[in-house]
Amino acid sequence: METLENEHDNLRLKAEELESNYKDELILRKEAEIALHKERNEVEAMAQMFETCKIEQENLTSQVRTWQDKYDQELSVRKETEDSLSRQKEELEIVKGLLEAFNQEADAMREERDSALETVQELTRKHSEERQPLPSFYCPITQEVMKDPHFAADGFTYEAEAIKKWFSTGHDTSPMTNLKLSHRNLVPNRALRSAIQDLS
Repeated sequence: METLENEHDNLRLKAEELESNYKDELILRKEAEIALHKERNEVEAMAQMFETCKIEQENLTSQVRTWQDKYDQELSVRKETEDSLSRQKEELEIVKGLLEAFNQEADAMREERDSALETVQELTRKHSEERQPLPSFYCPITQEVMKDPHFAADGFTYEAEAIKKWFSTGHDTSPMTNLKLSHRNLVPNRALRSAIQDLS
């Protein structure tokens, strides 16, 4: 969450700077509109995939629309030197880089979720006759069958209460890999929860 908020703040600051410096540049404004329109569509798509990120993504989409609206309202342009154009173009590339990084992180979380769903489905099919809890049904922290499984940023699934307690005690690393997590967002693992409920 902290990383997303930082990225959001960085984008807002960059937008304000670009608004001040780019308001009269018609060519660069068009380039920015294309990039921002693309990012807006990607953010709207991600909002449907990540319930816990909904507010942050809506804010980002609103910010992108604000940038585009302000560029549309600028009718008068002024000339700047080649050096100024070069500097402002670099700033635009930085914003694009931040947006791309945000998209890559969202894609990674989506891949982790899809992979986990496939694993649960396959394991459930293979062990359906045994009616015994699968290894994936156990929380890595509590070693007990989970009641409310959630995905974390490391791609592993934990009991929601256990991983929240892990965070509340000051940890910012993965309980499984000991690597620092990119964020603390948790996404419900509905497929696994359904499989656990079916077993019981």
